Amino acid sequence: MNWFPTPEESKKFTVYGHPLEDPHTKASTVSKAIAGPHSVSTPVDNSCMDQSTVPPGGPKTFDCRRFVIESTDATWHAGGSWAKTEEAIHKYFAEDWQSVRAFGSIINGREGLASFMKEWLKGFPDVFIYVSDLFCEGNDDIGYKTTMPYVLTATNTGPSVYGPATGKKVKYHGLANCYIKKIDGRWQYTNEWDVPDMWSFLVQLNVSIDSLKHPTQDLMNIDECKPLFEWGGKMNWFPSPEESRRFRSYGHPVRKPLFEWGGKMNWFPSPEESRRFRSYGHPVQGPRPEAKLVVASMLAAGEAAHWTFASVPDAEAKLGPYFTKDFVYDFIYPFNKTTGVAGWVKPGGEMHEWSSGYPSAYFTKFLSAGDAQAVTVAAYADAKWTGHFAGLPPSHKVIKIADIDYYLIEDGVIKVNWCLIDVVSMLQQSGYKLLPEGKLPDLGYMPPNNMDALPAPQDEFVFEADTKLARAVVEEALKDDFLGEGSAESWADQMVWNGPPGVGTARSREEYVEGFLRPLRASFSNFSMSTDVLVCQGFYCGAHVRLNVTHDGMWLGQTATQKRVSLRMGLHWRVGKSGKIEQGWCVIDLLEAFAQLGVDLLAKARSQLPSEPIVI
Repeated sequence: MNWFPTPEESKKFTVYGHPLEDPHTKASTVSKAIAGPHSVSTPVDNSCMDQSTVPPGGPKTFDCRRFVIESTDATWHAGGSWAKTEEAIHKYFAEDWQSVRAFGSIINGREGLASFMKEWLKGFPDVFIYVSDLFCEGNDDIGYKTTMPYVLTATNTGPSVYGPATGKKVKYHGLANCYIKKIDGRWQYTNEWDVPDMWSFLVQLNVSIDSLKHPTQDLMNIDECKPLFEWGGKMNWFPSPEESRRFRSYGHPVRKPLFEWGGKMNWFPSPEESRRFRSYGHPVQGPRPEAKLVVASMLAAGEAAHWTFASVPDAEAKLGPYFTKDFVYDFIYPFNKTTGVAGWVKPGGEMHEWSSGYPSAYFTKFLSAGDAQAVTVAAYADAKWTGHFAGLPPSHKVIKIADIDYYLIEDGVIKVNWCLIDVVSMLQQSGYKLLPEGKLPDLGYMPPNNMDALPAPQDEFVFEADTKLARAVVEEALKDDFLGEGSAESWADQMVWNGPPGVGTARSREEYVEGFLRPLRASFSNFSMSTDVLVCQGFYCGAHVRLNVTHDGMWLGQTATQKRVSLRMGLHWRVGKSGKIEQGWCVIDLLEAFAQLGVDLLAKARSQLPSEPIVI
C-alpha cells in the first residue's frame, strides 16, 4: 500500500495495535462490531450484504475509470476558469444529482453543486484533488458504482464558510463513492457519498468544530442489509430529511413533473416491474434515439451561430461540448482528416473549405436514422459555387450536391464524423467532362418516394420490429450485392436506386443489376469489405463502408490497372414492409478511387479551365 502516513507523523497521534512484523506468520483476528447507541437494532453480522452487492451480468464497454479521472480534472482543475467548471458540471452530473457529505450536508442537483463549487473555489482557488486509487463495478445496462480514495490539497486565500482567508495550507484525505448511469446518451454521476477527513481539515484551518453548525450525533439512516447504491442508482443510507434540513444544504432536490413540456412522461413504472403485470400492445421505439439527440443538439448550436465563428476558441466554446477532444472529421479526397473542433474550422478543415466555396447553401435533409451509438443523415444542397474549392475556381453556377454524414457517438458526444459529398457530380454540373455517361439516366439524389416525413423516419412512429427487419435485410443485401452473386435478391422488382456519376439511376431491380452490379464485377475482382458503421431505424438504414477490390477491367472509362483499390462508399436504403428494399442511395468518393488508380480527376478538370477567368 502507498499513500500512507509517515511513521514519524503517525506516532504523534492515536495508534491502535502494533504493525505485524511478518503478516505471513502472525495470525489476525476479526472482532465482531458492537452496535452504537444510535443503532436501530443489534446486528449479528453483515452476511446479508453479500448478495445485495453482487453486480448482475451485462456488457462492460464503458471506461469507468477514465470517466472518473476526466470528470474530476474537468470539474476541480479548470485553471481558474469558472466557465470551464460550469461546463463540466453540466456535462458530467445529472440534473437531479445528489451528494451526502460531512455533518449531514447535502448537495442537490447541478444548481446546488454550482453553488458549492463557487463557494469552495472562492476560498481555496488552488485546490487540487489527487486521485490515489479507483474502483469501478457494474455494467453498461445498470450503471457503475465507483470508489475513489483521494488526497486534497489547497491554500485558504479567500473567504469561505469557515471564515475569512487565513493563508493556511491544508491537506486531508477522503473517500468519494459515486454512482454513474447513462442518461439520454451521456454518462453522468447520479449520486455521491463523500467522506472527507473534516477533523484534520478544521484543525489545519485553526477552526473550532464547536464554532460550526453541526449535529450532535450522526444523522445517517441505517438501511440494514441494503447497499449504499442499489443497482440502477437509488441511494440508501441517506440523512433523514427532517434532521438534515437543520444543517447546510446546497440547492433543492430536483423533482420532475408527471408530464414535461413537450410530452415526456415521468413517474412511470420501471420496465422490470411492469413486465410482471398486464400490458396491452407494444411500446413504440420513440422518443428520438439518444445519438440523434446529440447530433440534433450539435446542429442546432451550429445553426444558431449561422455556422460563423469569430475565432477558433469561439467555435470550440459553442461546438466543443458535443464532441470528444480528439474527435475525427473524415472528409472526402483531397482533404485530409482533421482532429478536434479546431481542425474542423481551420483552413484545410471541412467547415472552412466548404464555407469558402459555398457561402450560400441550403440543405434539405431527407433521411435521418439513429440508435444509441450512431446516426446517419442524407441530404442534398442547393448551392451556388462562388469561392475556390478543391483547388478549382468557382463556376458561379447553382448546383445540387449530395451530402451524407455518419456520426459515431461515444459517452454522449461525437467521436467520429464521416462525411461524403459528390464532388464529381458537382464538377460535371459546372460543365467539366470527367467521366463517360453511364448506361442509366442520371436523375440526381432524390428524397424518399413515400410519405414517411422529412427527414425520415419519424421517431415517434418507429417500431423495434421494423428496425430489426430492415437491418437483417440490409445486412443480407451488403453480402449478396458486394460479396456474393450480385443478383440483388434483397431488392424489390420495382425499386429506385440513386447511383453515382457515370452509373446513374436504376428504376428496377433489373436495371440495378445490369447497370451497376454486373459492371462492377466486370471491372473488379477479389472483393472484401469493411464497415465503419451500420445504423438502422425503422425501415431506413445507412452504412459507411470500404469495398476493397482489384482493378482488372474497364471501369468508368479507365482501363485495367491491376491495382488494389479501396472504394469508399456511403450507402442508404429504405426497406418496404414486404421485407424487400424499395429505394437506395449510393455515393462513392470517386476522386479518391481514381487517385488510387493513378488518375487525377481534379487535374483533368483544371486542364479544361478557360484561359481567361470567369467574370460575373
